[in-house]
Order: sequence, then C-alpha cells, then structure tokens
Amino acid sequence: MPMGPGGSRSSEIERRFDQLTLALANGVPRRTVLKAGLALGGALLGSMLPMRLSSVAADPGGGNSDPAKLCQTLFPPGPERGKCVSSFAQTPGLLSQCANPLTICVSPAGVPACCPAGQGCCGGTVAQLGACTPLNTTQNCGVCGITCLAGEACCNGVCTPLNTVSNCGACGSACTGGQGCCNGTCTDLTTTANCGACGNACATGQACCNGVCTDLSTVANCGSCGNVCAAGQGCCNGSCTDLTTAANCGTCGNACAAGEGCCNATCTDLTTTANCGSCGTACAPGQGCCSGTCVDLSTAANCGSCGTACGTGQGCCGGTCADLTTNTNCGACGVTCSAGQTCINGACVTPCPSGQTSCNGTCVNMQTDVNNCGACGNACGVGGTCNAGACQYCCCSCQGKGFLGLTDSSCTAGAGFYDGTEQGCQNLCNEDLQPDSDITYQYACYSSPGTCDCGFLCLGAYTCKPPS
Repeated sequence: MPMGPGGSRSSEIERRFDQLTLALANGVPRRTVLKAGLALGGALLGSMLPMRLSSVAADPGGGNSDPAKLCQTLFPPGPERGKCVSSFAQTPGLLSQCANPLTICVSPAGVPACCPAGQGCCGGTVAQLGACTPLNTTQNCGVCGITCLAGEACCNGVCTPLNTVSNCGACGSACTGGQGCCNGTCTDLTTTANCGACGNACATGQACCNGVCTDLSTVANCGSCGNVCAAGQGCCNGSCTDLTTAANCGTCGNACAAGEGCCNATCTDLTTTANCGSCGTACAPGQGCCSGTCVDLSTAANCGSCGTACGTGQGCCGGTCADLTTNTNCGACGVTCSAGQTCINGACVTPCPSGQTSCNGTCVNMQTDVNNCGACGNACGVGGTCNAGACQYCCCSCQGKGFLGLTDSSCTAGAGFYDGTEQGCQNLCNEDLQPDSDITYQYACYSSPGTCDCGFLCLGAYTCKPPS
C-alpha cells in the first residue's frame, strides 16, 4: 500500500480507518465500508474498526454538522485531533458539501476540498488527506484501496468476475440464448465440446442433449437426441432397427443361420414340426416338416420320412413301404386274404379250376371266352369267335351254312375265316366260294355300308351282297 510523505504503514492504516469511520457516519452503506476495511487486512480490522463503528453508532448525528465533535469522536487528545479540527476549519461546511467524507482531499495549497464525481481521496496521512483518485480501477474499485482479484474488473465501482454470463470478458458483456462464459468468451453450451458447462466435452458416440452428454446408441436417443425407437426395435449403428428379423434377432447383428427364423427374439430352426416354415406353425400328429411344409408321412410319396417314395405296387404301411400284392397286404395295407384265397392283382380271389383264369374275380376260359380271349378284358368284335385264345371272324354266313366255321367242312378247313384284315375278307368274297353244293347264292364284299342277307356284318369298309 503506498505511503504518504513522512508516513508509516500504521499511520496509513489509521488514516484509512478514519476515512471509513467518516464514511459510515456520513451514510455510506455498512457493506461498502466493511468491504473497504477488509481490503486493509491486519489485526487492526478485528479491534479498531468495530470500536470505531460502535462509537459512531453511539452518536447518531455522526458529526456531520460539527467537525470538532467528529474529530473528538475519532481521535484521542493529541496532535491528530488538532490536525483534524484545523483541516475542517479551513473549509466550513465541507462535510455537508461533499458526497461523503471519503471524497474529501487536501489540495496542493493545503485546503480540503471535495473530489470530482467518481473519485475518492486515496493515500496520504491524517494531516495530508491524500489525493483524488478514480474509483473505477482494479486498484481502487468503488472505495480507495479495494483491489480486485485476478479475473475481476471494476464494474460500476464493484469488483466483478468477468467469467459470468452477465459480465463475460468485459463489464456488461452479457451472454444470450443459453450461452455460458468460457474463458471470457460467450460460448454455446449445447455442443459436444462444451456440453452444459465450459470444457465439459462429450465422449465419442455421445451428443449434447439438453446440456447433458448422452449416448446415441440407446433406444431413447438413437442416432440423435430424442429419437425414440418403437417397441420391438433396437438402436443399431444409430438407426432404429426391427429386432424380430433373421438379420437382427433379439439384438443388433445377431443373424440367424440358413433355415432359421427369428421366433420370440431367438433364432429357431424352421424345419421342425413345432415351427414348420414359420414361427409357431405346428404340424399335426403323423405329419412331418418337408421343405417348410407340413406333409402326411403315411403316403406312398412320403412314407415315414420326407421324400421316401414307395415303388410300383407298394403302399405305405405303418411308415414303411410294403408290397400290396401279398396275402397280408392285398391291395391295401392290412388287407389279409382268407384261407384258400390268393392275392391276384390286388384282390383276394379263390383259385379257378384247371384251364380257367380269374379275371376281376371271375373264372374264365381264355381259349374260348370272346370277352377275355387270350387275356383278361380282350373282347372279340361282333361276329368274332375265340378260337384257341385268338379272335376269328367269317366274312359272311348264308342261311346258317357255309361260313359258320364249326359246321361247314370248308369253313372248318379255314377257307371262310377272316384273319382280321380287310384284304383277307376281300379276297375271300371275290373268290366266289361255294362251300356246299346246295347253296345257290354266292356273296361278295363291296365298298358301301350294309349287311349280309344272312345277318352277319362284313368288317372293315366292305358289305356283303349277292353276285349279279
């Protein structure tokens, strides 16, 4: 603290206490006076200032109108009280003229006077009341000797930190719009570098949401602040993703293998009878899951297992391919032939007598049966006969003679039989055969529709007629 000419530290402190006491007596707010006293420091603050404040408080008048009384209150008998009285005596009414005693200084001529507005009397001794000094600096802020701390400025006579939103970097420089004061500069506090507070940097993958560093990989903030994923979704690489698919089953990136589906957030085999082709599709008893479809496993196409096909003449019996031409499975599974029967063509039949064959359960002689001539179901045409298991035909038969085949000697010899071709019949008719001498009518075949007189049809495109 600077000293006045011929002064000492103790006398300077004493003088400053005098000024503070005068200021309090003249109506300067106690808070301002105490703050100025704190700036002086030292043990004297704990002993002298309270005593002075008490003495002034005991005299409500404070000596505003009586300098002698004020000097008597402030100083014990001695030279300093006399100097105090003589100083104020040079300028009567000075106490009432100045803003407060802290603004009274002695001019170079030794005459007390009021300092200009915004200045106070700082430095000097009790006898020499210092010099008028601006009170808007960090060394004298509002009151002489009030020194501002580092990072403070003197704003309107008050030491003010310059790191607040009201005074950011300079007095009155106010930040707006949710900004904060960071290192004396108004700064956006919604960025990842300064999130909610100066220097609060968010980690990688975070964003500044409402002034809080927030993980952007959650369903509440997926990819951006406030982007909420719907039910059943997860946040995968910053995007809301359905977690019920085979690509992301239950969790992000959990891909199901081929043939699996995502069932209740779990990769599930879709080739089972419980989940056949899709989740929850259950096959009925006796079915199997074949290529994603419930299939009856009791058929010849899928016997006992998918794709197990039975051969010709087989059926699926109890999940196993079985021969259906046996006496135990005759025509169908479990059909058993009775004693004395045989399974023929899938039917239980009683064996036919010697020389006969069973056709659809009926015994026939295939050598002579025109409906089963040589084979079951092989029927001879109209006018045909079955001879030795072969169908034979006559071109014409007259009056029951000549071409019946069994009674006429010529027909028996084979001259009158048709071998099944048009050429055979044509040749026979054109030969004008007369098998018996008592037959006077001869017949021939010609190409137009008609019948023979004797009632038998000519086969092919020919018709029998009498010769001209």
